[in-house]
Amino acid sequence: MKKNILFTTLYYLLIVSCNQQGGATMNIHPPQIGIDQDTLRVIKEFKGLYMNDGKNKLFISCDHPEIKHLIENKSNQADTILKSILPHAYAGEAIYIEMKAEINPSPDPQFQDLLVIKEFGKAEQKNRKNTCVPYDYWCTGTEPFWQLQISEKENLIDFYDPNVQTTLHFSYSQPQIINGTTIFSAKNATGTISVKIKNEKCSDGMSDIEYSCKAEVVINKNEYKGCAIRYGEAIN
Repeated sequence: MKKNILFTTLYYLLIVSCNQQGGATMNIHPPQIGIDQDTLRVIKEFKGLYMNDGKNKLFISCDHPEIKHLIENKSNQADTILKSILPHAYAGEAIYIEMKAEINPSPDPQFQDLLVIKEFGKAEQKNRKNTCVPYDYWCTGTEPFWQLQISEKENLIDFYDPNVQTTLHFSYSQPQIINGTTIFSAKNATGTISVKIKNEKCSDGMSDIEYSCKAEVVINKNEYKGCAIRYGEAIN
């Protein structure tokens, strides 16, 4: 009788042990529920600068202006918008856009992500109020209402003439400081530019805004005078 009880007890313990081991195995390898992770995409709102350099369509987000993203826009609406704002844009000239885009892995490791545009919002010419990439100076004039951006981070000295809707593009060059005046000089295939920035109060003559600096620009012997502001500087 005792032998039968002992045998039954051992058999019971063996069954429990097997069940516990089986349960542990199920916890280590849970059942798959059939979700394909590659189908999960994140759609986010973006604000920043769009450009087409002739090779890639690129975007700089205001959240991280130090990073460039690749853009996919199969309808080419982004380029249509760019063309309508800047009819004579040079390769790589940027406009400001707001959009919704799907975030995908970049096929090119030199770029952070591939952003697939899903919906467009605002789009306008880049100016000192909407650009999110820090610049050195933004200059403006009246009669004509030209504007000039100087930016080491974007590697440009860009003079925009609204009368012909054309931007004269020069690569950035380090300035000289002579007698308190900051002087930028550059040249391209069509000519030269010289920009003098003086720390003197300036009015654009069309508003009550007071700028901290005066600007004098010479492009191929054509002279322009106006005002200038540094990035992040408040104006009255």
